[in-house]
Amino acid sequence: MTRFSIKRIINQVGETLTLEDITLVSVSDRGDPTLSTSAKTIDGYVDEMAGDEEIVEEGLLEQGDIIVFVDEEEKNVAYLKIGNKFVRNSKNYEIKNVIHNPGHYEVHCKRK
Repeated sequence: MTRFSIKRIINQVGETLTLEDITLVSVSDRGDPTLSTSAKTIDGYVDEMAGDEEIVEEGLLEQGDIIVFVDEEEKNVAYLKIGNKFVRNSKNYEIKNVIHNPGHYEVHCKRK
């Protein structure tokens, strides 16, 4: 039985994305947050939602949102956190859900 390999797919048709790690630095007396952002790169396979996928029909994602598949051995997987952002083709996508599957992560992102 052949094991599914996201690494092979990423090597063939994947892309390098910018991953913005957003960290809360402080909160003012009025409750306004001060955020720090640092950019990382990460390789992954991107599936852009066309609108007819089951996950779109269920209302979890919308047309134009993306799912990014990342190998679990990728160097910056620790930054795959809800609230962080991917930048792809000058568009921002906020991470809404991270699912750790055997061998890879499935990252659901909403277009901002």
